[in-house]
Amino acid sequence: MIHHPMLKINQEVLESKLANIPVEEIAKQSGFQPKKPTKAMSHQILLGFFLQLMQEKFSLRCWAMKISLLLGETFSKQALFKRLTPAHVAFAKKLLTQALAAKFDQLQSKDSPIFTTFNRVLLQDSTSVGLPDALVNTFPGSKSKGVRKAVAKVQQVYDLLSQRCLYFKLTPYSLNDQKASSFVLPLLEAGDLLIRDLGYFALDVLQQVIHKQAFFLTRIHHRVMLFHPDGQPIDLPQYLENKASVDTNCLVGQKAYLPTRMLAIRVPQQVAAERRREAKKQRDGRFKVTKRYLQLLDYNILLTNVPPQIWTTQQVAKAYGMRWQIEITFKAWKTHLHLQKHLRPQVMQATTVKLLIYYTLLFIVLFVMPFYTYFSQNSKKPLSLLKVVEFIKEHWMLILHTQPQQWEKQIIYYCSYGKRKKRVNQMQQIFSYSQS
Repeated sequence: MIHHPMLKINQEVLESKLANIPVEEIAKQSGFQPKKPTKAMSHQILLGFFLQLMQEKFSLRCWAMKISLLLGETFSKQALFKRLTPAHVAFAKKLLTQALAAKFDQLQSKDSPIFTTFNRVLLQDSTSVGLPDALVNTFPGSKSKGVRKAVAKVQQVYDLLSQRCLYFKLTPYSLNDQKASSFVLPLLEAGDLLIRDLGYFALDVLQQVIHKQAFFLTRIHHRVMLFHPDGQPIDLPQYLENKASVDTNCLVGQKAYLPTRMLAIRVPQQVAAERRREAKKQRDGRFKVTKRYLQLLDYNILLTNVPPQIWTTQQVAKAYGMRWQIEITFKAWKTHLHLQKHLRPQVMQATTVKLLIYYTLLFIVLFVMPFYTYFSQNSKKPLSLLKVVEFIKEHWMLILHTQPQQWEKQIIYYCSYGKRKKRVNQMQQIFSYSQS
């Protein structure tokens, strides 16, 4: 039993976030919760993790201490270690799946003509997480000075309009984005819009997107062959020379089998110069920096099957900019919740690493994104997701022990962008594009 009133509030608030997820039932289904439970139930192990998440460094000792405080009796580090099993990982992954499937309040997409044509706007992206070297066989990464490092890759598909994650998968770094390009296909429905970065460029997958009567928006690979609708090849640097922008229909691929719309928009001169400097500094021997490649850095070049009747050239560029929403979420997760600090050499078991990643993202889904979505929709000021995460981290105990009305003004005041930054956040951009 919990004897301290503050700890009781902690548990009540945390459990309220799990109210729509059958935690103990999932624990039984996954084999994590034994038929005759030990003193710590599955939800208490999970809540103990949430309570210690704000610590600078992760440790089983700290996790066990938090579980003990919830129980009102001791729960040893050794007892916790015995619960770090593949069944525990299956339990954590199932919890995350359930939480990601939960339907948050949807944005009023009808107020945003730039997206009203589409049922959903899916952003597919990934991020990499460096791991202790002992996990190199489980999560093989790239080589550094001849030594292979352990790196995991997190693949995610995010619906921009409903502000929820539709897909999450933890893979080795060796499974690159192009190989993961097809992961989105089972999720895709007619009328959806798929926005992706260059790493996912795969013509056969784009063909299947069209076959599903969905839409795509992607950057173009510099080596891909382009043809005019009559089959004549396009010399892209020459075709773009001295043009501010280009918006034309073309055929893509060596066999010229994919009809699409190609858009090129010249970037500011300083941006192009910085791109060239970065390109010349890259040390990947597999990639040759050619004169043609350097010429194309003057432009943002995009492919889409969204017709001009729906989007102007400027609207295409703005829509592609929304891809940064998912990257900001990744940054909040990795940086402000100490994920990389938690993954120290002392944390060498693959099971523990997977639990850290699944449970930390579960915390983001249950606590951070609902706050950010709610306050962004109800605030006249644009809010920074990174600042919201930092506020929650710094004032976690206050948030647990008080009602939202008591800190609503503070989070809007301290988490908004500064006045000198004449910018709006991602959620407000969705609405503001109605004037585009």
